[in-house]
Amino acid sequence: MSEKKILCSFVVSLSIVSLVPVSSAANPVDFNAKIATAGNETYTTDLKNVSYFNNDVTFQFVEISGGGTEEYSLSLPTGFTYQSYNTAGNTCANFSLLNASNGNYRFSLNGSAGCLAKTEFTYRVTPTAIPWNTSLSLLSKSGSDWSIAAVLSMGITSSNSITKAATADLNANGYIDAYILSFATTAGVNASTLSWITVAWVTVSAATASGSEWIIPFTDNILGTGYTPQIGGTFDGIVLTNTSVNETDGARPRVMTIAGSTTNTGSITIGTGALIMSLSEPLSPSSAGSFSLKLGIGTIAGTMTLTGNLNTLIFTPTSPLIAGTYTFTNTTGATDWPAGSNAVSQIFPNLLVTDITPPTNGSILINNGATTTTSQTVSLTLGASDNIGVATMMVSDSPAFIGAAWEPYATAKVNWSLASSALGVQTVYVRFRDLALNISPSYSDDITIVAPPPSGGGGGGWWGGGGGWGGGGWSLSPDNCPSGDFSGNLYDTICGTPTSGTGMTNTGTVTATGTVPMPIAPWIPVWFTSPSDLSSGTLDAKYFPTLAEARKYLLSRISHPSIVKLINSYGDKLAIADDSYFLSVDKDLYIGYNRIINAYVLLFLRVQDAVSGNRSESVRSDGRASVGIVMSGVALAKNFLDRYVIRDYIPEKNITLYRTKNPLLVKPIAALERKVIAKFDALLKNGNISRDEYESSVQAYDDFILHLMIYRDYGKSALSKDRALAAIKIFTATYAKNITVHSEPVIDGR
Repeated sequence: MSEKKILCSFVVSLSIVSLVPVSSAANPVDFNAKIATAGNETYTTDLKNVSYFNNDVTFQFVEISGGGTEEYSLSLPTGFTYQSYNTAGNTCANFSLLNASNGNYRFSLNGSAGCLAKTEFTYRVTPTAIPWNTSLSLLSKSGSDWSIAAVLSMGITSSNSITKAATADLNANGYIDAYILSFATTAGVNASTLSWITVAWVTVSAATASGSEWIIPFTDNILGTGYTPQIGGTFDGIVLTNTSVNETDGARPRVMTIAGSTTNTGSITIGTGALIMSLSEPLSPSSAGSFSLKLGIGTIAGTMTLTGNLNTLIFTPTSPLIAGTYTFTNTTGATDWPAGSNAVSQIFPNLLVTDITPPTNGSILINNGATTTTSQTVSLTLGASDNIGVATMMVSDSPAFIGAAWEPYATAKVNWSLASSALGVQTVYVRFRDLALNISPSYSDDITIVAPPPSGGGGGGWWGGGGGWGGGGWSLSPDNCPSGDFSGNLYDTICGTPTSGTGMTNTGTVTATGTVPMPIAPWIPVWFTSPSDLSSGTLDAKYFPTLAEARKYLLSRISHPSIVKLINSYGDKLAIADDSYFLSVDKDLYIGYNRIINAYVLLFLRVQDAVSGNRSESVRSDGRASVGIVMSGVALAKNFLDRYVIRDYIPEKNITLYRTKNPLLVKPIAALERKVIAKFDALLKNGNISRDEYESSVQAYDDFILHLMIYRDYGKSALSKDRALAAIKIFTATYAKNITVHSEPVIDGR
């Protein structure tokens, strides 16, 4: 089934809930003995070699109640003395301790379905106990009948015994470096009586007492945390093997490397893409959500995943990281797998993203792209983009920038004096530098100084009511604005700024001058509304300035992988290249596209509601209303240019030509196309231009047709005229070339 059909199906029926993993029910009865406490709580159903030297054993009962009255009983043999009990963590009502004698522990509860029934109780094994190896049976009562609910194996010994053996990472470097033994009684234990003990196949000869425990150190950097080393030998007469002691993982996992560098340095330089971290042992699958990456106080959007055998942590940012100093933190306590002890409490070094990308998309236009001028004094329009910001620029008449100096970045320079006043071609060069001092390539534009015409001027050309190649159609004089043209139209003889609104009551920031900035087009509002008001009845309001901001908002609210995948997939399908330009010249497009963006956000907010269990009629209604609009938006974006021009593929030339939809221009544009393409074909055939030059010239011609049609049919925007003029400059430069016939045939013009 297609992605479109899948989306429609699960939105209408809200069956996406089936895509979300549902946790299976817990084991209804869990009965264990606790063999480790505090920060490394560990439990077992097979308690070995419990010494009767007044050794305390704590039992734990846990159940997810099915509801109603329940009763449990545990009988204990001679030599077990009751000590205490608690119900910490119990959420079931009416828990009642019915008996807590030396020989029996009995309790009941009456709770609602799903509550947590929990109790811990401690018995002391005294020297009156008889050594045995058997099982303790926890009984449950149903009516008047008793049945076995759980079984716990236990071995009692009259000699001293090791109650627990735990691994440890004493220096917290991610490697096990000690084996810690806990004895039933420390009386008479002599650390000097180690007999050929080996840990991880390495012989050790020393042990250190620490309270009731003995620490046996061994060589560091042999085994990572999460491993249990082989042990053998005798400690004070007690034989040590991996099967004779209750072993537990006491070593915390650690992030060992970040981006290939060890984490014990002051800072680590990372790239802008996925951030890969290696772990000393596997983490529990849910631990990926415990980590976060921040720039300053802002959390970076992205996904944390555990891969392979759960010992590689990968952070994939939603967008490439920008230059800066990042902090990596363990926010909620990741746990290891399968022990589940609290883990990864280390302090991480700063992560540095250095900027090595110079400014891109540089441009320079002399007199807004005019091909000729009668004056040595011109205006420059400049531009560049950068991932952290363009800081300075250098402008010169010399390609080597001889004598030029860096100056603050600006998008315009007025009253620039060309190198010479002589008639002929003059070139101006510019290069840009960002905050990290990366320097862009140089960009240039040229203009030809010509003698002033004796008088008069040409007709309207393509911009007026006519439609001819000549008649002065290409010679447009830009406004002479010494301080810059702020009118929004570079050819209207007006230089001043547009009138600013002062009576607006919208909430938002007002400039220091008391005015409200006007939008780039009168139909695009300055302010936009909080997305919290978004519904199927408010899809015409402005919530998001761009599709990118809408996607960013969704990804900040939704993290489920299945939904995130669809958010990104449909975000890509709805994208329109250079949308800010088209929205600023086409009012109908802005209204329709704004509605599509709002429907896109509403759709996936309601999908998230459905996944969370909300299947109300309002959720269904919003889902049905928005899915159809999103699908229409996909169709719009796919065939977007058909809105303005007819696109006709010419297979024998392997090119696509744009043609007008304006009936008044069909004939003159057709004549122009025949003339231009015939010249390009002749230049290519005779090897005067390469295939790449041919295709770029055809593309420039197509751009001219596109922006001319937008200019003529969508409000005569100055921006459309500027783009059409820039395209004219490119393809007419090719058209002006002479056709030189070669003596030998040229293949493909390359």
